[in-house]
Amino acid sequence: MINTVQGTLFRLSQEAQEKGRGLAIQKKVCFVLGDPVFWEDYPGFEIDPLGELTTLERGIATFCHDQNQSIELVIGDQSISLELFRDILRSFFQITEGLRKLKVGISFSLDFGELAHSLRFDPTESDVRCVIQGSEHAPEMTYFLSKSSLVGALSDFLLMILRRAKKAGYLSHEEIEGIVKEIQTCADPGAP
Repeated sequence: MINTVQGTLFRLSQEAQEKGRGLAIQKKVCFVLGDPVFWEDYPGFEIDPLGELTTLERGIATFCHDQNQSIELVIGDQSISLELFRDILRSFFQITEGLRKLKVGISFSLDFGELAHSLRFDPTESDVRCVIQGSEHAPEMTYFLSKSSLVGALSDFLLMILRRAKKAGYLSHEEIEGIVKEIQTCADPGAP
């Protein structure tokens, strides 16, 4: 069953599109939650064989592993197929750091190495230039996204993962309280 997460949660409004020479102005981003991807696809996986992860990191990793599912990240007319365990887990804290950077106007990148996709986010006053680079055969695409909407979509997605992990018993309220406040602060345009 495919479930598109829309509305105020993940879909950004104010769609405006202009295409030409690899440039598109599109103020739409959404995450599409898909079917489960079973952990048997990753034989021999151990969550923390060296005991180096924090309780939060271990809880998120276990949740992403046990509750793995496909996710489509849609930016403009581009769609990137991801998995909760393989891709989102590896970039969870990068996205959190990216929210901090966007808040103060600093660029950041997300690299989905196994998929040969990378995203670069370069903030301006009110927009964020998003460059999607795929494989060597795919053209580079540039989109301009509303800064507040992009921050809202990314933060809502991270918060959804944390709340699902808490509800499923992988993390406690106390374990996620700090990062939830940090993500909410990054999403609040009036917060310092």
